[in-house]
Amino acid sequence: MRNHLSGFTLLEILIVIVIMGMAASVVVMTSPASSPESMMHDQCSKYARLFAFLNEQSMVEGELVGLYVDKEGMKILRREHADEVENHLSDTDFISQLISKYDSYEKFGWVEYRLPQIESTYAFPEEYQVELAVGGLSYESLSSFTGKEVLTKATIDHKFDTKVQPQVYFYPSMEVTPFELKISTKSSRDYAEYIIKMSENGKIVLKNGENDKDPEYF
Repeated sequence: MRNHLSGFTLLEILIVIVIMGMAASVVVMTSPASSPESMMHDQCSKYARLFAFLNEQSMVEGELVGLYVDKEGMKILRREHADEVENHLSDTDFISQLISKYDSYEKFGWVEYRLPQIESTYAFPEEYQVELAVGGLSYESLSSFTGKEVLTKATIDHKFDTKVQPQVYFYPSMEVTPFELKISTKSSRDYAEYIIKMSENGKIVLKNGENDKDPEYF
């Protein structure tokens, strides 16, 4: 006897392909989109890596780097160099120029710090609200006395101009103005909150504002 081998017809194969395509499209349509919390986590991780880079870059180039934060975003700044500033030097004497050049950075304006590796301006997503707290003299005196970190809420209502001083400084000595950057969603429905904390020795911690049991370090 001759064995008759049965196989799939072309029509049957086409039907299977159509069914598989429909099933795949249903899976894609029903897959959950990235949650606001996960998207905020990814964004804050980028910011944390940026701060770590600025800390290292300041030391490598011997450049004082500033960070200015307002409600709309952040700007990476550097101090204006003496030869870029008009009318800062009232005396043409060489010694006077040197003293003026390396005198207190508060006497100089600030300009965008342009590097090929990073952007100088970062805009916050519209659905984010931001709070910044920084340490200063009160941080140094009170923290040494009490052993606790003391940060003061910073003003972020003003937009940056060259006369405004950065709230955070990255020094060539690898020291940093201690700060906390708190980012949260404006919507209470899908509320998410993350805090980026940088200590004066450059240590960076990213933690979930709702649950800080598993912080990330950069």
